[in-house]
Amino acid sequence: MFHKYKLENLIVIPRIVTIHYLELDKSFGYEGERHDFWEMVYADSEEIGIRAEEKHFVLQEGQAVFHKPNEFHSLSALEKPANVFIVSFDCNSEAMRFFSEKVVTVPPEMKRLIASILNEARQTFSLRPDKPFIKRMEKLPSPPLGSLQLIRLYLECLLINILRKENNQTHPIFVSESEYGNNILKEIEHYLQSMIYTGFSLCKLCKNIGISKTRLYEFYRQQTGKTVGQRFSQLRLEEAKRLLRKTGHVGITADSLGFSSEGYFIHFFKKYTGLTPKSYLKGIAAAADSFTE
Repeated sequence: MFHKYKLENLIVIPRIVTIHYLELDKSFGYEGERHDFWEMVYADSEEIGIRAEEKHFVLQEGQAVFHKPNEFHSLSALEKPANVFIVSFDCNSEAMRFFSEKVVTVPPEMKRLIASILNEARQTFSLRPDKPFIKRMEKLPSPPLGSLQLIRLYLECLLINILRKENNQTHPIFVSESEYGNNILKEIEHYLQSMIYTGFSLCKLCKNIGISKTRLYEFYRQQTGKTVGQRFSQLRLEEAKRLLRKTGHVGITADSLGFSSEGYFIHFFKKYTGLTPKSYLKGIAAAADSFTE
């Protein structure tokens, strides 16, 4: 009986956003942008200046930098004409965490993969070097059969080969499963804490963590026995109690936490404690809670 192996998917790229090959003049500068997908910038000739959030550095010829989703970034020529290849894409694969703010030197054998991506892109889209910041590439009328799939495969192959090159025994890329889980839980907790006063956004949380909604739900439920929403409500309730003890005022607490109305805050508080905010303040629970602060 033949055994069928299920193929693993270390990196999956479901969508390409833009592909550019730019010939920058020596005075080129771009004020920067922020978007919800990955971007790889490769210096094909000469050095280019890179900004990633508050970091400024020089990308050497033959190097590539990866900008993670929602990271502010920009580039500029350094008083010399320079050629640069840029590809941006969606990817929620966990292995992409390695590329966050990463600068890598692309070996000669991997440059053929970049060239293959550019070759297929030129046959598939009307690339506009004169308009480097377009948000939609125009597809050509009759692209070669399977060109979009080949772009995806070449890019996935490039990223996997970079991972292989960097993954050695001295400096392993991937942490253990338990350590990875703990790191993710810490990140989730950090972002939930940051949302207490602004309100919960599952989309924002997933984008910042770099994980899909389904994966986040399954992972968090498995690790904690709760949903992310339940944990957020718990954190918000704890903060509500603290503010009530501090201010002694229901309306101020509701406004501070961003509730749409005092009535909605009262409903929320009673749902999770069985008490109204005023009843909580009058009881010994509030006094007991204050001892732990």
